[in-house]
Amino acid sequence: MRDKIPLVMLCVLLLAPRSVLAEDGRPDGNKLFTQCSKAVAMTEATEESGRQFSTEDYVQASFCLGYLSGFLDMNTLCQLTTGNRVVFCVPRGVLSGQAARVVVKYLQEHTEKLHEDGVTLIMLALKAAFPCASTKP
Repeated sequence: MRDKIPLVMLCVLLLAPRSVLAEDGRPDGNKLFTQCSKAVAMTEATEESGRQFSTEDYVQASFCLGYLSGFLDMNTLCQLTTGNRVVFCVPRGVLSGQAARVVVKYLQEHTEKLHEDGVTLIMLALKAAFPCASTKP
C-alpha cells in the first residue's frame, strides 16, 4: 500500500468477505469498477473533506489496490523475464492508486464491457494508458 491509504486496509483485506470476488475468485468489470472507485475516492479524500468510509469501503478499496499492485508486479516480472515482450509498458513510479484511476476511467468510458473479466479489462485499460513504444501509432 504505497499510496497514502491506511495500513488498516491491508488487515481488513485479509478478513475480506467473499462478496468482493466473483464466483471464480476474480472480479468482473462491475465489481472492479465499484472496488477501484472506492480506492480512488479514498486516495483523493482529505481530512478537511470530512468524508467517512465504512469497513466495507476499506475492504473494497483494499482489494482493488492489492489486485492492481500484483498485476503491476507481474508485468514487471514479465518484462524482466521475456525481454520486454509485454502488452503494456507502465512507466517507473506508477503506483496502484494511479492504476486504479486508469482502470476507473477506462471502465467509465467502456460501460458496455462491465460484464467482462476483470483481468482482461485491467490489461486493456493499462494498454490504452501505457502502450509500449513498439505499439504506439
